[in-house]
Amino acid sequence: MRRRYISAHDLAIEICRREHLSYKRVKDLAERLLLRYSQGLEDANNRETLSPEEIKKEKQNIRRRYIEIILGIREFSEKEYADFAWDVVSSSWFKEKAAMILDMIEERLDRRITQQPYDPEKDRLNQGIQIKHILRNAFLNGKNRIMDDEAIYTDMQISRATYGRRKPEGIVLFGILMWRYAKKRELEDLEKGEVEEPEYDIRALLEQGNYSCV
Repeated sequence: MRRRYISAHDLAIEICRREHLSYKRVKDLAERLLLRYSQGLEDANNRETLSPEEIKKEKQNIRRRYIEIILGIREFSEKEYADFAWDVVSSSWFKEKAAMILDMIEERLDRRITQQPYDPEKDRLNQGIQIKHILRNAFLNGKNRIMDDEAIYTDMQISRATYGRRKPEGIVLFGILMWRYAKKRELEDLEKGEVEEPEYDIRALLEQGNYSCV
């Protein structure tokens, strides 16, 4: 008997539910970040090289700001969020983390991780690799290699309606899995004493999921 795989839509809704985060908020924040990345990747390549210790501190700083945005610790202005998005975009490590998250999406949905290119015939039922292909071409390949929606779904040989479902589902999965990874790493660093404890009880908020932004 063939094992039934969960749909991208159901998986996105279920993880958001478990994390006590609204589907819409996750989508909005992730989409803004991905758009900023797609627009600024070429400029980001001109950043100065950081030492391993500086990269570690940068990751911790960006992760804490991201967590505070998601948790709704305080009101963030548009400028503050734009500055945060640029810091993510211009980091030397985000591309690697984005690739990791795309692999996580594929593994959750298709029960595999493949480095093979998308095949319209073989992958017509594989939602994970479809989403991986869409997010790469819509956001993550750099501003001079980004494809528009029609070009992507035509190249993939899927319908406009299917593409219209996969893209937002993929954005939400990217955002919620990025959140899970950031939460896990923050708790690990807190446990090891590698990041400062803030004035609020961050452990309780992360472990219990008592978020003010739902």
